[in-house]
Amino acid sequence: MGRTARRRLAAVCLGLAGHFAALAAEPAKAASGDPARSFLEERVRSDPEDHVAWNRLGGLYLERLRREGDPACAGLAVAAARESLRAVPAGQNRNGIVLRALAAAAAHDFVTARADGETLTAAEPERAESWRILGDACFELGDYPAAEAAWERLERLEPGASGTEIRRARRAFIRGKPGEAARRMDAARAAAEKEAPRAPETVAWCLVQRGYLAFLGGELDRAERAFRAALAETPGWFAAEDHLGEVLAAKGDFEGALAVYRPLAERLRRPELWQALGDVLVAAGRVAEAEGWHDRAGAEFLAQAEAGNAHYYHHLAGFYADVRVDPAEAVRWARRDLALRRSVGAWDALAWALHRAGEEVEAQAAMRNALAPGVRDPHLLVHAALIFQAAGETARAREYLREAKELNPLYDGFHVHR
Repeated sequence: MGRTARRRLAAVCLGLAGHFAALAAEPAKAASGDPARSFLEERVRSDPEDHVAWNRLGGLYLERLRREGDPACAGLAVAAARESLRAVPAGQNRNGIVLRALAAAAAHDFVTARADGETLTAAEPERAESWRILGDACFELGDYPAAEAAWERLERLEPGASGTEIRRARRAFIRGKPGEAARRMDAARAAAEKEAPRAPETVAWCLVQRGYLAFLGGELDRAERAFRAALAETPGWFAAEDHLGEVLAAKGDFEGALAVYRPLAERLRRPELWQALGDVLVAAGRVAEAEGWHDRAGAEFLAQAEAGNAHYYHHLAGFYADVRVDPAEAVRWARRDLALRRSVGAWDALAWALHRAGEEVEAQAAMRNALAPGVRDPHLLVHAALIFQAAGETARAREYLREAKELNPLYDGFHVHR
């Protein structure tokens, strides 16, 4: 079984987070070429008490993070929210609370996002946005019952809306119903197509998620079509390009995958893309060339984490478990990730790191926590099979491997760490 087959659970929901640079004093340095952003940056320089301008500017930073993957933008949005709430306190600045919650989530500070969601739902229980924020934060923290309760309120407020169907898909997936998750994501896309004004970004996001569900089920052609359709909606969107490169590599088209990943790696300072490029090169048999990209990714993962970017704790756990094997470091970073959120992915990361360190009893306990919600993800099940096999539970290991193969006959094929 190849190394890539033993990577951890890839979250269905894209984890787009950035770097905690406190740049509120000089926001123009991280954003240029957008007249609206430039205008607002000049506005807050001339009047730092203009909380409306800070809120709008923070929103533009988050939009840039989603659209372009600029890793500095999460930190900029956090700083904008802080300045907005300094200028006008939370009691009179609802939009500042919303911005802080969304920026915190982008920066993997889900505790702050949850607290703000609770504030918003208490103050405005009839506002759907408040329940979206609270449910999403609880989901990322691994508190799935609380997330589901919040999303049930959302369903009553916005039945059939794209945002509601997206969350129903996430709930179905984590509860072990990938077929229902796929149907819900199709419904989310259909709803997004009908909503006015039409938002191509939402349509593209639904296509990427639907494509990834197909990828997890071994439907590579369907996944590729979905990723290409997403790029037709939003040309140049880095997340769709990333997934397209992955599926091309899984199909054995390494040159096609490299043609996607090389420009991405050169364009964006996102070390996960550098690692993905290195992984494709390894799969293509070009190990020596991969070394440089893996070295570069590892150095940047550490630099980002040491600068306070919690998004990369999870990546470091996987990197030290599978690429630059150092089990003690893998466990250390997995525990730091788990301290922030007790999600399926975080438990899986710890279980796999402990297994690599030979701590099979603890690895089993962590894997039981990862499996507890009922998620049926082939990559997670492969990890479970290997961990329980190492602990001597052969029958259970065989059952997990059988289920992984049933879900995805290509379970041991190429995929990147997410």
